[in-house]
Amino acid sequence: AVVSTQSTGIGGAGRYKVGKYTVQKDGFEAMAVPLLSTERVVVVDEVGKMELFSEAFKARVTKVMDTPGVVVIATIPVQPLPFVQQIRERDDIVVFHLTKQNRDEMREVVAGKLREILV
Repeated sequence: AVVSTQSTGIGGAGRYKVGKYTVQKDGFEAMAVPLLSTERVVVVDEVGKMELFSEAFKARVTKVMDTPGVVVIATIPVQPLPFVQQIRERDDIVVFHLTKQNRDEMREVVAGKLREILV
């Protein structure tokens, strides 16, 4: 399934755009949303602008995060997007601010936190 394409300016303009990319929401929902299960550990590569066009994605992320015993590791943007703010403000969330300068040292900090949670 195609989840996004680079806009060429040729053909119809997509309804869901982020910068130069057109989001293929139906393809994204068909491919990505079913992968968000309630396994012990769930990794979400990004909860960003493209993904947030999908109400189904937001509902599934919320369901997974609300499931007792499930650990969610996700990347979220710094921008104050409403759904991302809701995630950030949860009592059961730990946010690590990663930068190019601290990413190497943060690897052990994040791994330590995961070991603490999973043991």
